[in-house]
Amino acid sequence: MTPAAARAAAVEPRRRVADLDTRIGVAPTPGHGVEARPDLEVVTPRRQRRSWQVGTVAGVVLFVALFAVAGFQTLIVSSQKNLDELNRGIGAAATTGQRLNDQLAELQSPQRITTEATQRLGMLSPPAVGYLQPGPDDEARAAEVPEPSPPPTMAPPPTTPKSTSSPTTPKPRSGSTGASAPGGTTASTPTPSGSGR
Repeated sequence: MTPAAARAAAVEPRRRVADLDTRIGVAPTPGHGVEARPDLEVVTPRRQRRSWQVGTVAGVVLFVALFAVAGFQTLIVSSQKNLDELNRGIGAAATTGQRLNDQLAELQSPQRITTEATQRLGMLSPPAVGYLQPGPDDEARAAEVPEPSPPPTMAPPPTTPKSTSSPTTPKPRSGSTGASAPGGTTASTPTPSGSGR
């Protein structure tokens, strides 16, 4: 039996009841009258299509959000790695700075300076420390401008007596001042400067 025939068979008893009611004069009761039904079609609901579109868009948004979260996590991890490297560098620099400060303090200690001066440089400690007392005319003498000293003069080469055996000996120069020292240098007496010291 086809669905249309089954539908017609179900409607037939209702038609009979409706015809009987109209013959008697009774108003038809709801559900007993003949009702014309339109032909039905199977239609896919639009709501399902929209839910499929909404599901697709939600899935894409979720994928993009998860991808963005993964990207941010990668960025955070790389930034943390850079921060860790900087912190290690700061720690190493602080350790090196502390070590250098300790070395500087050791090198500046008076005991080390005294030891280096006496052992390596051959200096001696004075038996007593003397202090200079300024005189009453020191301020006036300090304001004086010292006179420039004359430039040093060149000494003549050492003179030897003339002899016939050596014709290549140099002759002494005339007009030289100053005595000749044994090493061929001129021994000159220092001239007093205007400082008085």
